[in-house]
Amino acid sequence: MVFAPTVGLSGASRAPHSTDGIRRLVENRGGRVSCWGVVIRLGNSRFREDIRPEQIVIREAKHGHDLRGMMSWHVGRNGRRLVIKFKPGMGDFGSGNSVEVRVDRSALLGGSESGNNQLEWSINTDVH
Repeated sequence: MVFAPTVGLSGASRAPHSTDGIRRLVENRGGRVSCWGVVIRLGNSRFREDIRPEQIVIREAKHGHDLRGMMSWHVGRNGRRLVIKFKPGMGDFGSGNSVEVRVDRSALLGGSESGNNQLEWSINTDVH
């Protein structure tokens, strides 16, 4: 028998030994285990302490809705981790869905050598 963790990360978008990329944030809220958000880790860059709403896009794939108003986000102390999760009472991703997150490079510390102005991640949100 396999038990889901009360709080945890699952599903990486990169190789298993890599720490950068996107992972599902799986939590047990009110007895329901589901994907309630995502965690993005940077390997060589750092996020600024605060990311403004105009610097981030959080979109679910099933209906194409912008989820910024339903979600909260914060940057970890070292700037390499961005945690995005549904606010209490605002739902979860459900089954058969995926999430896309885009962050403007202006939300990163330091300059950028890329011509692309945004970083983009996506992941399937199914937990089973």
